[in-house]
Amino acid sequence: MRQLDDKTRIGALLLLAFTAVYALLARRIPVDALDDGSGMTSQSLPFGLVALSVVLATIQLVKPNADRRPFLADHRALAWRPVAFLVLLMVIYAITFPWLGFVVSSVLFLWLAFFGLGAATVWRCGVVSLLFVGALWALLTQVFGLYLDPGALMAWAGSVRT
Repeated sequence: MRQLDDKTRIGALLLLAFTAVYALLARRIPVDALDDGSGMTSQSLPFGLVALSVVLATIQLVKPNADRRPFLADHRALAWRPVAFLVLLMVIYAITFPWLGFVVSSVLFLWLAFFGLGAATVWRCGVVSLLFVGALWALLTQVFGLYLDPGALMAWAGSVRT
């Protein structure tokens, strides 16, 4: 059991577990009938990532490691509060996304994340969040032509106005 006391091997096992789930979900991606004879389909990139992840995780598992410090000794001194804060913020982001839409929920997420992690003042965090999300929105909608849902509240507010 000494093999599992190494942080790189634990990380490699976690990567393999994540890759297995990702591979199962990648099989569910529909392939367009017109792409059937093509070398590249909608499943090509996900399965390429699966293959790369398996190779890298296997290398980490079999590679000898000179640093034999216990796994928990390296992780007790880490700052877990910011991690918990960001995880909670991501859960809130996922919940608010359908209601507030891409722009509003992303700006709020970034603003709270920047400010909560002590990046700068409230004003600076807000400006950076607005500029970043605005640029990302412009790139996705104007350049790539993607539709980003404005959210249920914006759709409701638009229907109330008319």
